[in-house]
Amino acid sequence: MHVLIADTMTEETRAGLEGLGVMLTYAPDLEPHALPDRVKDVDVLVVGKTRVTRRTIEAGTRLGAVLRAGVGIDTIDSQAASERGIIVADCGEADVHARAELAMGLVVALDRGLHGKAGGGAGMRGRTFGLLGWDPVAQALARIAQGFGMRVLVHAKRLTPTLAAEAGVHWCDSADSLFGRVDVLSLHPEDATPQVMATAERIARLGEGATLIVVTARGLVDLAAAKARLEAGTLRLGLDVYDANDYGDDVPFAADAFPGLLATLRKGGQTRQVEDAINHQLVSAVETFLTRRVMPGAKNLGTARGAAILLVRHRPGPEVLAAIFDALNDGGAAILGLESQSFDGGQAALLRVTLSTPPEAELRESLERITGLLGLEVERG
Repeated sequence: MHVLIADTMTEETRAGLEGLGVMLTYAPDLEPHALPDRVKDVDVLVVGKTRVTRRTIEAGTRLGAVLRAGVGIDTIDSQAASERGIIVADCGEADVHARAELAMGLVVALDRGLHGKAGGGAGMRGRTFGLLGWDPVAQALARIAQGFGMRVLVHAKRLTPTLAAEAGVHWCDSADSLFGRVDVLSLHPEDATPQVMATAERIARLGEGATLIVVTARGLVDLAAAKARLEAGTLRLGLDVYDANDYGDDVPFAADAFPGLLATLRKGGQTRQVEDAINHQLVSAVETFLTRRVMPGAKNLGTARGAAILLVRHRPGPEVLAAIFDALNDGGAAILGLESQSFDGGQAALLRVTLSTPPEAELRESLERITGLLGLEVERG
């Protein structure tokens, strides 16, 4: 297996990978535009901040996985990878607490002008800290904000009033309402492909002097709308996803354009604690891929959700499985996922088939006629 490291990695990480017996190429100075020519014979691409574009994905004829030595996959074209069956993974929650710490640091720096620009100095105690999304970083940040004496208000898809109360935070019924009720707001996407969370309409709802924080992923803020508020001096914006080279491309303002702007790039994960955690997780992920062709932390490979699940209990053996799949094929079944388990003793097995639509009666009848079938049930997806 050939592993290409296209960003700076510690000597410890490189030694750990070499210890797995892989062919390792270390190219820390490799520019993103040069990646397509270098990935043609690569099985696993490891990157830090380097962007992985569709062109790179499509050039990797042997590529099986792209692993980010960090948290978040917003610099990787996950859609292109999914189309080609390539795993996109990161190092889990290695920098959760570090990013939460930085987020609060951005809030305090903007309030007090610690970035060398004017600060209002309103203070933190008694103010309302909003969280849109309830990922691990948001949960850690909630505890930090509470330590500052702030009231924490949260809106998230998977958060109910009961769960919010158990976490010691206040539940908000909608994202639009949240924007109008907070002094500070931090954005935390809950999906693998982040969408704009701070739209122009929502930014307009933020109160004068409100602070907006992004330490999780790019593309969450309507930057044109944010620019208008920054120019008017009515918004403070802290970003840890800003690359100075983005000015004029993805970002309509320079990193130091406004007193209310504090922009950094991935500073949240730059601690020794995070480095140690990433070293361990990265080597472990590659080892798992080497032995099982799966990777912990995969972001674009999940459990399929369909309209129905066929539970097929059957005798083990290739003939029985072949008959089952022939029946599914002849019945026009749109299969989204398969999972097989063997019962103790090896005399029976259970096949779970996730379907996009419920099976027709004719398909069920065909399956029930198969010799070696022990039982057939249908569950809702």
